[in-house]
Amino acid sequence: MPQPTSKARLVITALVVDHQSRAEVAARYGLHRAWVYKLKARYEAEGDAALEPRSRRPETSPTALDPALIDLIVRLRKCLPSPAWTTAPTPSPGTWTTTKDVPGEVTDPRTHDRVRHDRVDKAGSVTLRHNGRLHHIGIGRTYEGTCVILLVQDLQIRVVNAITGELLRELLLNPHTDYQPTGAPKGPTRK
Repeated sequence: MPQPTSKARLVITALVVDHQSRAEVAARYGLHRAWVYKLKARYEAEGDAALEPRSRRPETSPTALDPALIDLIVRLRKCLPSPAWTTAPTPSPGTWTTTKDVPGEVTDPRTHDRVRHDRVDKAGSVTLRHNGRLHHIGIGRTYEGTCVILLVQDLQIRVVNAITGELLRELLLNPHTDYQPTGAPKGPTRK
């Protein structure tokens, strides 16, 4: 069991036994006054247990992906018919939140296998960087705000609904145009 820190014990002794003010104790030990208030309140609530060292690790991680979403990505990679998706090892969960290259068997250093998360914007598209150039991929305005997973294998792109696993779009990226249209006719559908 870790020993209580000597500075915390000195602070509590000065506050409780010597009856010094919190401001005096903070100034004497070079501490922030708010921390002295917090330590005193913790000591009053927990006793000597409040003096033991505590982990600084956050209790929650708001940017961490839901484990169900990670499982969905792994299932999608296994079921999509492409040798690169099935032979590439599954990356650790820490890499899912980045747009870094997914490790795999890559023979050409210019080939990129990536998994990327995005949200369909108001225009009904997602943005992807390829060779230092941004490309807008049309998905459709009906999917505005939908969380999607982009499975990128060099120029082949699959856009999958992150919640349902539905394949929304599959295309071969044209690196010479900035916008990759959906191919659907423009304007409202006619009856």
